[in-house]
Amino acid sequence: MKTSKRRFSKPFKEEAVALYEHSEKSAREIETELGLSRGQLLRWRRQIRQAGAQAFPGTGHQTEVDAELRRLRREVALLKEDREI
Repeated sequence: MKTSKRRFSKPFKEEAVALYEHSEKSAREIETELGLSRGQLLRWRRQIRQAGAQAFPGTGHQTEVDAELRRLRREVALLKEDREI
């Protein structure tokens, strides 16, 4: 039987991290209460610290850097095609 991957919304992740940062409970206690896997809360916390407001872009959404990289790769592919012709 295939298990589906649980998905959490951006506000849920942000609130869970805020709960950890403002409470006296350990990360493991909060993960147990919220039904998260071990280490998940600390991974979310790291993502928020690294990416700030752009953390957790969601399915189908890209960060500005990823969007720019994709655009540039497309442009390079078109230029290579033009050069070959």
